[in-house]
Amino acid sequence: MMKKILLPALMLLCLLSISCQTGNNDMASAYAAQAIDELQQGNSLLSAELFSKALILEPQSVAHRYNLGLALLASQDYDQTLILADESLLLFPYHQRFLLLKARVLKEQENKSEALKVYAQLFEKNPGSYELQAQVMQQALDWGFTEEAEALALRLLAAHQQEEQALMVLEQLQGPNSWPAFILRYLRPKTETEEP
Repeated sequence: MMKKILLPALMLLCLLSISCQTGNNDMASAYAAQAIDELQQGNSLLSAELFSKALILEPQSVAHRYNLGLALLASQDYDQTLILADESLLLFPYHQRFLLLKARVLKEQENKSEALKVYAQLFEKNPGSYELQAQVMQQALDWGFTEEAEALALRLLAAHQQEEQALMVLEQLQGPNSWPAFILRYLRPKTETEEP
């Protein structure tokens, strides 16, 4: 007799729980969709507020966390973006997008040395990110971090990726009589290397 009463009550409770969860997911999705629209229109503060609401409803959502970080970055709230990135890395250590977000914030703050360290962590986790490595290599060179630029160039050459760009960076670092300069002259057609 007791089982007959408890079973329907338990089923009703489960249905209510699922219904509430579905309602939260729907609201979070609505907030997130509106936040994306606001961010695309340049309303980064409102977008951050909406992503925060979505994250409250779905605290384990990696997408809401990352998009909140992008909105905070767009609104130039660098301190909050760094806090969010660090918290997210603790919660989701395998999501490399938070390392990228952190590196972008540090770059915006002109904290070049720390940004390069975070990029190095990212490249250790994702060694196949060759295009980004080439961009960071050039950025390191532009910033005057020649050791980091050279290390990335050699890494790209070893992987046979972005080779011409890596050789050009090494040529800038080692001079016109260096082995990278020799290789570049050999690879380029004569019409490219000779001035009229």
